[in-house]
Amino acid sequence: MDNAIGLAFEDLVDLAFQMETNGAAYYGKAAARSTDPEIRKVLTALQGMEEEHARVWAGVKADLGGPGPIDREADETVSEYLRTWLSGAAFDKSPEEIAAIAGSESMPEVFKVAIGLEKETIAFYTGLRALVVDDLVLARLDGMTKEEIQHVAELSRTLQGLTPG
Repeated sequence: MDNAIGLAFEDLVDLAFQMETNGAAYYGKAAARSTDPEIRKVLTALQGMEEEHARVWAGVKADLGGPGPIDREADETVSEYLRTWLSGAAFDKSPEEIAAIAGSESMPEVFKVAIGLEKETIAFYTGLRALVVDDLVLARLDGMTKEEIQHVAELSRTLQGLTPG
């Protein structure tokens, strides 16, 4: 830990990078399974956006020249919330469970899981935002959060088309 709040910014960036990398892999696997060209197009586009988010986080990590742009006196509740994410306790499903779903479940189930994953990312980014004090990192974080919200909307629209109703 590199500060009074007991969090290393690099660990938070690594988690964000991993979440985006896992999302990209999930969408890629689901796209490969889809027989519907429109569904495959949606999933492939989401895969590309998640890959771009991972590149952004890799860039943030490469730019770190010290302990990171976080509030050293952050509210303990925020710190505890983010430590929960780092411990893995905040996730609904393990990466292994997620990979299995993308490989064996129906497309509606794949989309429902994807919506849940996007919501998890939004929740993590919201907590992270309360800690970050660097304007450039905040701008990147806000942009990715907005895109994750758009992903939920896109996934929801597509899911509605998949389920009778």
